[in-house]
Amino acid sequence: MAPRLSGPESAAEEPTPSGATPDPAHADRARPAPAQPAPGPGLDFPPDTEVRDTPAEVDAAFRAQRGVALAYFLVFLVLVAAFPVLTMTLQWWTEARVFGELSPGFVAAAGGLYLAFAVIGIAAARLSASVESRMLGGQQALEGNASGDTRGAEDPR
Repeated sequence: MAPRLSGPESAAEEPTPSGATPDPAHADRARPAPAQPAPGPGLDFPPDTEVRDTPAEVDAAFRAQRGVALAYFLVFLVLVAAFPVLTMTLQWWTEARVFGELSPGFVAAAGGLYLAFAVIGIAAARLSASVESRMLGGQQALEGNASGDTRGAEDPR
């Protein structure tokens, strides 16, 4: 079966749900009403406030975010790799006792790593959010300061 092309002539020939073919002169009446009213004098729409970043700005922000992620991953990797190194090189890391029968290595693994990972995660999230807010959405700040009002504006340096 050949695909049916839709056009003004084929739309008028298609039968309605009741089986009758609509009259071409009244085809406009069969079309559904638009979902939103057309703008008019009585309707006030807010201006377009969507910030559009250029592809170069988005690419630069992506590269900065990737650098932040790699830096914090390296810190994470050094922390995890330090435990086997300390266990093999320092006798007291496993033989000394800190709290009762707990060695420094056990205490660090049981509580210190969780604390360190939480600090790393919070620091990475805050830095990533800061990088994104500074690098993207800059058009909004420029448009807001076009009137000469500089109250609350950050120093661009």
